[in-house]
Amino acid sequence: MKKNIFLIPFFYCFFAFSIDEVELRKRFYQSVESVDVAKKLIYDLNKSSDSNVLNEGYKAATMMVMAKHVINPFSKLKYFKDGKKILENVIKNSPENLELRLIRFAIQTNVPQFLGYNNEIINDKNLILKKCTKLDVNLPNQAQLKLIIKQYLYQSEICSESELASLN
Repeated sequence: MKKNIFLIPFFYCFFAFSIDEVELRKRFYQSVESVDVAKKLIYDLNKSSDSNVLNEGYKAATMMVMAKHVINPFSKLKYFKDGKKILENVIKNSPENLELRLIRFAIQTNVPQFLGYNNEIINDKNLILKKCTKLDVNLPNQAQLKLIIKQYLYQSEICSESELASLN
């Protein structure tokens, strides 16, 4: 009987894993260009032992990215709607989470207008600008997030010059 007790943690460790924030971000950005990476990321996040708002937010965003990779219009819409529902629910439960708001901002500024998913662009931008200045660049995860935010806001062309200057 004692042997079975020792096997339980082994099996848990073997089948359960988590993805750190740096790896999660890297894989998400790769998923935009690769359907295989997107599918694998969704699979891994579904199997992850670390169910948190960030993982759920990236899973939702990756589902929405899958809409880009499929051809069937019904599949495109299903991926988009399912991801949107999850993302909005996660943000509703963690409205001050900077990274979740960045994810939604990036999606809303890139999806076609006819989808009608663009009503939070200004609110998200304002929260991102406000919270980005408070990130501690001495912490690797926060430094990386600040760099991602700055790069995205510069390329998005949605911020004014003064807003962009406030990031420095």
